[in-house]
Amino acid sequence: MSTTHPAIEAPWSILPGERNSFFRQCWRALQERLKRQKLRAALYELNDADRKDMGISRGAIEYVASNPSVEPRDVRADGLRSG
Repeated sequence: MSTTHPAIEAPWSILPGERNSFFRQCWRALQERLKRQKLRAALYELNDADRKDMGISRGAIEYVASNPSVEPRDVRADGLRSG
């Protein structure tokens, strides 16, 4: 009696195009992370009056930096979206 098992694809047998796509996605994710870190650092460097002019409280910096599509004026002081 013979038992056959389906072939298991080894990670190194990924096609070159798929490998490039994977690294491209990783590179884009890294670039986005670096952009968020720069934004976060710039917002923390501002004084309270400047941040207030932009509608961002100190407590909302992390939320705004992590969610770039969010309008800062829609964020409450505790970092949550209003409305």
